[in-house]
Amino acid sequence: MDITVLRLDNLGDHVLGSGLFKALRDLYPDSHITAVVPSKIVPLYLHCPYLDVVTDQVELESADVVINPRFAEDYYKAGLVAVQLARFGADIIGFKQVNDVVLNYTPNGFYSQLISAEDAQHAFRYASYMAWELGWRGELAKPEVWYTMEDKAAVMRLYGLTDGFSVIGTGASGSYKLPKQETFDYVASVLPGQVVCVGTAGEYVPRGSIDTTGKLPIPVLTALIAGCNVYAGPDAGPKHIAAALDKPVLELGWWPHITDGRRFTGHSTARGPGCGGSCWEPYCEHFETVNRPHERADIDAALKSLWQRTTSACG
Repeated sequence: MDITVLRLDNLGDHVLGSGLFKALRDLYPDSHITAVVPSKIVPLYLHCPYLDVVTDQVELESADVVINPRFAEDYYKAGLVAVQLARFGADIIGFKQVNDVVLNYTPNGFYSQLISAEDAQHAFRYASYMAWELGWRGELAKPEVWYTMEDKAAVMRLYGLTDGFSVIGTGASGSYKLPKQETFDYVASVLPGQVVCVGTAGEYVPRGSIDTTGKLPIPVLTALIAGCNVYAGPDAGPKHIAAALDKPVLELGWWPHITDGRRFTGHSTARGPGCGGSCWEPYCEHFETVNRPHERADIDAALKSLWQRTTSACG
């Protein structure tokens, strides 16, 4: 059987939903499993052992089953692809949409199987719901990321890193998630050891940190984070990578105010300001969110709590 999974969302949601692929391989060990993802996300799956093909191209006649494990905006984008695959006889499975995210466009009719699920959940929960619907009997579909020890050793050698370094991320999908630059400078100053800044080219680099922005492919970024003692940053893909690796994470949250012209909708209201950490509650014990990152005392208190929690878990 040829299974195609459509994942057209961003890096963070890919990490959160990655547990679906292990569940699919457990359920269908002899199937050919393809992930169709945005081109910039393809490297995330370079070392994934559960997939046969990762591509940004769609082979319209190749799939027996097509799975769309997302909700809302990303679901609608995937629906435009799924309807083309349905023309060639594929069985199309997705979640039933309860709201019109795009005006006058309801893709439910494009699917041969619809699964009911609550709205405003995180991607890892939708991955679990999909896995259970398909017959998987595991617990929640735990997110995974993959890297090689060779990449880890090489990136540490390249930047002269020693054990005990920290990583800080300064980018996010929307500027409303970003604290002020002086907040990043302060966080970098109180993190232990060498501090490495990660992100895309052009993002802010805190004073005194080692700049790797725009220089690391996703597998190497993952390997770098795997070697750190702590990760700090706003809600973004690298933060989810760190949590998937069970690294201590200091999330710099946000308040529901307008900073870039975007208005907050029910999505943020349902999860709350600085909401990113809640999606990791079942997995990452070493996670602390600072909902007022402009307050240095709050940063200090969160770091203290994070160290206490980490030390207690290790002891």
